[in-house]
Parts: sequence; structure tokens; C-alpha cells
Amino acid sequence: MVTTSSEAAPRHGGLRQSWRLLAAAALGIPFWLLTAGQLPRGHVTDGGYWFAVGDPLVAVGCLVALVWRRRFPLPVALVVVLASAASTLAAGAAFLALTSIAAHRRTAWTATVTAAYVAAAQYNIDLYPIRLAPPPAWLPLLLTAASAGIAIAVGLAVGARRAEVASLRERARSAEREQSARAAQARAQERTRIAREMHDVVAHRISRVALHAGVLDHRGDLTAEENRVLVRSIVDSSHQALEELRDVLGVLRSGPDRPEPPQPSLELIPGLVAEAQAAGLDVTLAGTVSGEPPDT
Repeated sequence: MVTTSSEAAPRHGGLRQSWRLLAAAALGIPFWLLTAGQLPRGHVTDGGYWFAVGDPLVAVGCLVALVWRRRFPLPVALVVVLASAASTLAAGAAFLALTSIAAHRRTAWTATVTAAYVAAAQYNIDLYPIRLAPPPAWLPLLLTAASAGIAIAVGLAVGARRAEVASLRERARSAEREQSARAAQARAQERTRIAREMHDVVAHRISRVALHAGVLDHRGDLTAEENRVLVRSIVDSSHQALEELRDVLGVLRSGPDRPEPPQPSLELIPGLVAEAQAAGLDVTLAGTVSGEPPDT
């Protein structure tokens, strides 16, 4: 079975979503157990059912809400951190909500959720009657600020990583587009070159065929020998044109190791004049060349 990239991306996204939610749930369990160990004996049976029932339900609701944190980042983060004030077990969900909002790298969003996170944590400290003596007021605030700093640092690192990956993907797509454009331009240039070479190779042969055929059509006073010479010249020129065209097309069908056929040059002009003279045409070669003309 073959899995395409479009099918694999949602699957990987679902796996990342699952393990992060599980990590958030696991992070809240130690706080919940620690609070359970500090509750007075008989607290749950004497009417403190919120710790055993309400607290876990709020935590589960926070975890469910975090599923939509990417679609509605700010509302979900605020709801989760505020709801964590009524649930010790939801501490991990609140940490994940703050981390997720920091990953967006928007200062106003992060500041708003951080303030709600710190306020909810201070309220949560007084949620249950623990047996230990109350700590100094500054200690819970310091611990909450430290956890908020850790969450923000992790979120910023995740956001930077996402931005880097998005940049690399965009650069890869841009490179693919540029490569496609260069390939299309190279194909267009190659077609132009091939068309020019085919014209250079075949045009003079076809011109001779047309010229001799025109002579046969307009001259009715030619002798049988002259007609035979013209017809033979037409046949030879046609065969030569086909051979040269076959050589050019053979280069297209072969690989890059096969050399191209020799291109017409100034050195071949005397041979063309001799062929025309042999066909019975009155042709004279005369001219001067100044400078250095190109080879082809």
C-alpha cells in the first residue's frame, strides 16, 4: 500500500496532537496526587467530591478543548488557563495552552494568556484545604512565573522551528518553480536551434529541387539529355535532403554521447557550385570576404 504525502501529513499531525495531549495529561497527574496527599483525612467522603469528580472532569474538558487550539488559538488558551483555576489536574493542560499560544509569537496574545495563567494558578492554590502551613505569598507567585517562563520559552522555540521549516519548504517550492522555468526555457531554445539547423541543412537541397522542377515545367524545348540531367539532379538532391534530415533527427533520438553531424560552412560553397554546374546550371562563383565570418 502506497501512502501519498497528502495522506501522510494529516496522519503525522494527528500523532503529534495525541502525544502532546497525553504529555499534558501526564504533567497534571503529579500535582493532583500531591494535592491528594495533603488533603485532610475524610475530605472526599465528607463532601469534598469535587476533588474526585469535578477536578478530573474539568481537566478532561480542558484537554478536549486543546484539540481546537490551532483553529482558535487565543479563545481556547484563555478558556483552558482560566478553567485550570478549578482543577489541579488541569495544570498540564494550562501549561500546554500557554506553550501553544507562545508558539504563534504574538506578544499581545502571549501577555494576555500569561496574565490569566498566573491569576488562575494563585486561585488554584486556595482551592483545597491542605494540611501544610500556607507558604509565603511570594513563593507561589515565583513558581508560577517560573513555569510560565518555561512554557513561553518552549513555545517560542517551537514557533521558530515551524517558521524555519515553512521557510525551507517555500524555498524548495521556489527552487522547483525556477528549475521548471529553466527547463521550459531550455526546451524552447533547443527547439529553436533544431529548427534553424534543419532549415540550414535541408533548405538548399529543397531549393535545388524546386528550381529544377520549375525548369522542367517551363522549358519545353529541352533535349532528352537535358531533361535526364535535370531529373537526375532532382532525384539526387531529394535523396541528399532525406539523408541530411535523417542525420539531424538521429541526433534527437540518440543520447548526448552521439556527436552532431557537421554543420554547413563557407568551405562547402565550392562543392555546392560544382553540384549545380554538374546539374546543367550556369553558375559562377565570385566574391570576396572581409573579416572573419562565422564557421556555420
